[in-house]
Amino acid sequence: MVNPQYVRAEYDHDRGTYVCTEAGWIEGEPSVEYRFSLQENEEQANSWEGGLEKLWVDEDGGRYSEFFRFAEYHSEADFDADVEQILREARASAVNENIDELLAVIDIIKRRAVALGDEDETIEELEGLFQDGPEDAYTLCDIGDGPRLHDHVECEDECWYFHIASVVDTEKQPLGWGLFAVYLPELASNARGAEIENANQAMILLLDHLHSQRDAKLAQHGFEHFMETERLDNPEYAYMNDTEVLAEVAIEAEWSDATNTVIWQALSGKALRDFLNGAIPYACPREKWKPPDKPLVDRFFEQHPLPTWLEDQLRATFDEQAGVEPDIDEDNPWQNLDLE
Repeated sequence: MVNPQYVRAEYDHDRGTYVCTEAGWIEGEPSVEYRFSLQENEEQANSWEGGLEKLWVDEDGGRYSEFFRFAEYHSEADFDADVEQILREARASAVNENIDELLAVIDIIKRRAVALGDEDETIEELEGLFQDGPEDAYTLCDIGDGPRLHDHVECEDECWYFHIASVVDTEKQPLGWGLFAVYLPELASNARGAEIENANQAMILLLDHLHSQRDAKLAQHGFEHFMETERLDNPEYAYMNDTEVLAEVAIEAEWSDATNTVIWQALSGKALRDFLNGAIPYACPREKWKPPDKPLVDRFFEQHPLPTWLEDQLRATFDEQAGVEPDIDEDNPWQNLDLE
């Protein structure tokens, strides 16, 4: 079953349908898709029934569909014009409410169905649009019940980047390495390298506590992946700025009861330069320093044991992806071998 929080649909112009991007394809056909359909009204002459049709294919190749009626029409032209109006309303709602476009379509046609008298008002609060077929997550429910699907993220334009620096305790004794978010409030996200380099004010937040610089680089790679994937895909983050998302995932972050937010440390001028250049290490109370017992990669291989040769290859791949230089064994006779 597809996780209902992450299913989304995109309009396929070639097929003229909304296709669920996470549902998969079976023998060249999407396993779940939706389309506007028109059919003759068998009970009334010169009348047509318009509806949203869900089509799906099961694992055995069986094809099914379900038709959800939401309006009656005198002609195909009236139906086509109304569909265009529904799509315009849905696209506007998708932007204004920050929800998936098909979810906005379904919201509209559910209200149409209630107005038509086919359904009572409970459909708008409790029930999904379709009760058969694979889970598709398109339900119209109380907004407080959980996050809604979305196809874009509404957030302020912010300039920030990751930075790795050594960390000491209040007695200036080494603790390890930290992964930091550096937020430049005076710049926009499209700021040029020179502007970022010469910024005189910044807000600093310690995100992760690591034993070594190598672990910090691996952690940075993981955070970058998170901000490029789940941060954009998870509806829980849809109304949050990047800095708010980073604050939420920071370890042992200091909290302000007055503002009800995580506290970022303000740095400017020489203090900022010294931090970024590594001239002065970042100070953290020892009792708040919470590095993991073991590096994430080590814990992964403890949980998923592999042959030594394969583990070495995967470790090298992880390092390469994170931009980590391989460790050099000074006693290794092969390190000075010139194969050229």
